[in-house]
Amino acid sequence: MSTICIVLVTYAFFPKQLFDSTMNTRHDIRWYIFFHGHDVNVLHELQQFAGTTNTLFHPYGINRGLARSWNDGLRLFVRERGDILLFINDDVLFYNNAFDEYVDFIISTKRNIPDFGQISVFGLETGTAEALGSGDTLGKPAYQGLACSAIGESTIEKIGYFDQNFWPVYFTDTDYMHRMDIACLPRPTDTRTLLEHNRSLTTRIDPSLRKLHDERFKRGQEYYLRKWGGLPLAETFASPFADPRFDFFISSARTGAPYGPDYDRHDLATAGTIGVMQGE
Repeated sequence: MSTICIVLVTYAFFPKQLFDSTMNTRHDIRWYIFFHGHDVNVLHELQQFAGTTNTLFHPYGINRGLARSWNDGLRLFVRERGDILLFINDDVLFYNNAFDEYVDFIISTKRNIPDFGQISVFGLETGTAEALGSGDTLGKPAYQGLACSAIGESTIEKIGYFDQNFWPVYFTDTDYMHRMDIACLPRPTDTRTLLEHNRSLTTRIDPSLRKLHDERFKRGQEYYLRKWGGLPLAETFASPFADPRFDFFISSARTGAPYGPDYDRHDLATAGTIGVMQGE
């Protein structure tokens, strides 16, 4: 039996299906839950769940940015030292017994590749076929990336933390995985279809987030392009911003402003973003 630390960020709904699908595990789960929403009903449900499970609950009630809470999850894991660190989206659910099958795969892979970067899995894409959803992958198995992924301890040691300039969500995971690749950290994958992913559910059910999606996505994309000299899978810079002073590592102390005023984003508190990414 292993201790599985799960970082979960949720905003618009109580992720009952995810919780139910992990309930019968033979492992110990330690939840790190970050609530970014403001719905009091969701807040109360999360409080009840936290009160009956092994959970550290952080009810922020503001959209502080996915990267910032993911970074806090990394810090908690470093402090508490569980056996496996998982990042799982709130719109994911596992099939019967599939959570333990995935954990078993992680444990087995970790024995053979102790310095892995991440171990993700395949999942059936559900929801809608629109661009703000599963798109062309609707009804098909797809690689889940950081929507469901174990993060290796070597990843934290070698590339560090997430870039909080990606606010509130878009390209956060892409940047982190690109940095893993630059650091030559292996990213093995469980190719079985063990879960379902109702992609972009939060944005689709929240009218305010849906309205802001295009602008926020564009700003994240522009920052990624400026940072790496190309879009995902077409990057041209060997180092961030083609500045040899930087590499793939972001320390815990510098997550709020990893690259300094010449490079960090200055548009995080404008009217279009509706919210301020607070500093460390």
